[in-house]
Amino acid sequence: MRNLLKFRGITVAEATIAILIVAILVAAAVPTYLHYVETQRLKGAAEGARVLLNLARSEALKRNISIVMQIIPGSNWCYGVTTVYFCDCNSPANCDLGQESATIYPGTTLSTTFSGVTGQSFEVVFQPDRGDATFSGTITFTGSSGRSIVVTVIKQGLVHICSDTVGGYGSC
Repeated sequence: MRNLLKFRGITVAEATIAILIVAILVAAAVPTYLHYVETQRLKGAAEGARVLLNLARSEALKRNISIVMQIIPGSNWCYGVTTVYFCDCNSPANCDLGQESATIYPGTTLSTTFSGVTGQSFEVVFQPDRGDATFSGTITFTGSSGRSIVVTVIKQGLVHICSDTVGGYGSC
């Protein structure tokens, strides 16, 4: 009976092997996890832009006033939607219909091309009569690995998302 209750510990070699196996599994999982995090940040930023662009269009139609989406590109990017002509999307709660910034999605950059103008701050205005956008163009979100998601706005105010490097979207 006493032999059944006797406990035998593990050897140093067994503990070392177990630690090595765990370290190998962690080392293999870290790149996959980082890839996943970057993908989710890109998707969040792009989907947020799509939602706010669609909100701007629908609010222009509903309120019968022009609605402005301000976009500031770069690594410290932001975008915001407002009922007034200008809002500072880098200031918290400054855009009355919503805003997003790079602080929420670290490691992402935003670039724009609207009506031939590339890389500058831009305002897209949605008109109250048919929800048309004043300019057509693209907003591109790029991650640190170079993968990107493109949000396209056409003159009729419609929004489309595509990506050649991030799954879940149609090809650009």
